[in-house]
Amino acid sequence: MKPKLVPNAGRVLRHSSSLRLIEVSIVVGILQFLADASDGLKDFLPFNPIWLTAAGSFAGAAAWGARLIAQQKVSGDE
Repeated sequence: MKPKLVPNAGRVLRHSSSLRLIEVSIVVGILQFLADASDGLKDFLPFNPIWLTAAGSFAGAAAWGARLIAQQKVSGDE
């Protein structure tokens, strides 16, 4: 079985909210890693770094949920 891309892959990459939430989750994960790796960044943050973990987890869960919602700009149902 050969995997296929959706016929409008460019539109999906530009407009998909689930991809945006995945990107947010990745950026927050990188910030969390940097905060854990250096004590200086923890002191610089105006909030407890545990909130980065919460934000990354929320963005990942929201991305999963966003995959279930039909998006007119992506699916083409205008």
